[in-house]
Amino acid sequence: MIKKFFKLIILEDIFKALWVGFKNCFRKPVTRSLTNINHSEKFRETVLIDKNKCIKCRLCENICPNKSIKLEQGKFPEFHKQKCCFCRLCAKVCPKQAITVNNSTEEDSRKW
Repeated sequence: MIKKFFKLIILEDIFKALWVGFKNCFRKPVTRSLTNINHSEKFRETVLIDKNKCIKCRLCENICPNKSIKLEQGKFPEFHKQKCCFCRLCAKVCPKQAITVNNSTEEDSRKW
């Protein structure tokens, strides 16, 4: 008796899941296509560190979620653009405003 009850519950759950999947096959998708969306200038941003203003306080290194800023003992911070998510937290936390975010193109960022 108990086995039949559990089989009935399991079969009922399976049929419910199949029904939900079948219904959603014919609905309009909820997600948007990203091919026609204008990409913002945010993807071209570069982070510039002014070594004259930097006091090597390590706040930028500590707050960076992707660890894209590295600061070795006695040296200036090194910025790794590949890891950066452009959250601008490093620029906000810098007490001397030594870190700025520049909206330049790839050609302009090669000059730095």
